[in-house]
Amino acid sequence: MIDASLLRLFEMLPQILGIMQAVVYFILVWFFGAISMKGLRKYLAFPIKIVLTFCVGFLCLVCGIALSGYIIFLQDPVLRLFQIDVTVGSVIVSVIIALAFYLMTRKVERTDPKTLIGKLKKRLGLLEGLLVEHKVPPMNEEEIRKKAGKFVPGYKFKDAKLVKTDWEVFFERGKRKAKVVMGAYDGELKFVEHEMPKMEHLISDPFRLLGIGVLIFVIIFSILNFRGFPSMAQNLPSLFGLSAGGLSGIIGGDENLPEGCIGAARLALKYNPKLPPYENDEVKSMIEDESGVSVQWMYMIDYEGTDYVLAIDANFENICSATLDKLCQCMEIPFL
Repeated sequence: MIDASLLRLFEMLPQILGIMQAVVYFILVWFFGAISMKGLRKYLAFPIKIVLTFCVGFLCLVCGIALSGYIIFLQDPVLRLFQIDVTVGSVIVSVIIALAFYLMTRKVERTDPKTLIGKLKKRLGLLEGLLVEHKVPPMNEEEIRKKAGKFVPGYKFKDAKLVKTDWEVFFERGKRKAKVVMGAYDGELKFVEHEMPKMEHLISDPFRLLGIGVLIFVIIFSILNFRGFPSMAQNLPSLFGLSAGGLSGIIGGDENLPEGCIGAARLALKYNPKLPPYENDEVKSMIEDESGVSVQWMYMIDYEGTDYVLAIDANFENICSATLDKLCQCMEIPFL
């Protein structure tokens, strides 16, 4: 016979699983968001980064739930109970979003390949330092302006500044702006940086467009395939081979029974094989007539000071609960 405290534990199981689910979701949202933010090539203030991490993590969780149904090899009831399918799906989405963020926010510069050679760059810096130290005059502004203009055709010259050993030459064309940085002594191109309106800047790079496309695809896919948040309580019945309402029949579900009745599953949990069979032809006939179940055995069980009858058919396929004058409930025996 099962102790009453254990029965209360069964009754509290949905609430316990709900609390566990909330804690798990909170941890997973932070974890998925942290993965995605690795791809963001942009400095953010700490409070903004925290908020964005949780928002992106929540998006990853929603997308992972939508994707989990397509991961066929993770559909085992045990794996679904612990939401391994959702976790794996969300990690995949997090990596995809991190890649999309990287493509969208990476710094785009057209750099002369020669300036990427580390040793040459260091030697050039030393040489330019010596030139500055000995007050050797750099290339004049007129000459550097003509050279810089060749790298931004169609732009008009605006200003030029000598910054240490580099000339920074500024151009504009309508709302667009550009900056050309060249060596002050040899006129070597170091990089060209374009500034343009935000929307135009956003769509100016094919890789950035690819990142935006990936992000939009992930969001649309999730909206079309999202079927709500799964819960551990929902997946628990399938672990034991029960129907969706089977578990509620064991740990609750007495509210829909006639007044003064107890569910058959509750009585089954209280059943002790050492109890002597109960015999009462009137009660047996009443149960069989109202349920259609052919009763083979009956037992009288004391449940919280009240006597109830537990009836079992000959094939151990159905159990019924009843009082002495009315049928309470019949249900299929789970696990068999």
